[in-house]
Amino acid sequence: MKRLMTRIDDDLHAQLKAKAKTDGCSVNALVLEVLQALADRPQGAAQRQPETDGFDRP
Repeated sequence: MKRLMTRIDDDLHAQLKAKAKTDGCSVNALVLEVLQALADRPQGAAQRQPETDGFDRP
């Protein structure tokens, strides 16, 4: 598997870190899971719903 790195805002990173800790996983695992869930959605369904925090787990 090829590994890539991206830079994100410090505030977003802090949110992701807190969510990952709550969920008992790493930030990397959380981000991969969220991205995979988005990629698996049907075309046009990848837009985040306003009532969610953007971290809904499948």
